[in-house]
Amino acid sequence: MKGIANKTKKRRTAVIAVTVALALGGGTLTQAALAGNGQSEVFSAKPAPPIQTKPPEDPNLAPATRAGSLSIMSDDSPALRWFENYDMQRYTYQKSPADRAILRRPINQEAERVKEWIDTAGKVAYNYRELAKLLRASTAPDGHHDIDEFRKLVADWYDDEAAVYEELIKPRPPARTKEDLEEQLLAVKSRASSLKDNYKALNAMDIELRQKYRVHLDKNEDPLTKYVTGVDGQKK
Repeated sequence: MKGIANKTKKRRTAVIAVTVALALGGGTLTQAALAGNGQSEVFSAKPAPPIQTKPPEDPNLAPATRAGSLSIMSDDSPALRWFENYDMQRYTYQKSPADRAILRRPINQEAERVKEWIDTAGKVAYNYRELAKLLRASTAPDGHHDIDEFRKLVADWYDDEAAVYEELIKPRPPARTKEDLEEQLLAVKSRASSLKDNYKALNAMDIELRQKYRVHLDKNEDPLTKYVTGVDGQKK
């Protein structure tokens, strides 16, 4: 009887997981979607416009025209070094391609797939908690209050995202009615949807700060780097 109860709990978890998986969309903080406009101009066939002399600009406020992912193409500064460390931390703790595939594939009522989904969701939640701790323990460059605010907001986002995965995989009592089950599903979907909107806002903030301080895009997300390395063509 205990084995049957455990299977029933896993099946309930799977139902909620499948329902919310699309709402989560395997979402991660990434600049690629929002930074795409303008990056492909590097390969434009249009003739270059005549060079015009421009008045000097404040280097901290001038829009970034360097879209490359290497530090040599950005201004060396405390902000640059902070973002490069931030990018490396995110790359270390983000979902792997295999994680994304497992979380997005259909369960098909297969016990092995349910177990893999639960194990992967637990790993992702743990990694996001660890990343949030690192971000909270880090410090923004002196005088960069906007970067410090961004750091805190991103740490909150990873903690909130981890909480959603933890909610999906925790044991829960059986719903007494269909309405109770639908209410549980709606609550988790609502949190997931809110987080998607939140990370879009954080993406926009990320890009704005990189432009302000002349910091290159994350080399793991930069459209130019993906084009050169063929990463985009390998993603499914």
